[in-house]
Amino acid sequence: MDIVGLSMAMSQAELLNNVGTAVLAKSLDQAEATGTAMAKLLEEPNLDPLRGHNINLSI
Repeated sequence: MDIVGLSMAMSQAELLNNVGTAVLAKSLDQAEATGTAMAKLLEEPNLDPLRGHNINLSI
């Protein structure tokens, strides 16, 4: 068995695992920020009572 090759493969696997975990953590942080912003947007009062009732379309 090639000890050097095994060691390099294990090191590379650990690196890929760490990178994947970091990317997932960043993605979760972004999802949390988006959810917080959406909740804040939904809590704000609607100052224009007619906003969102009409859609202008051009074909």
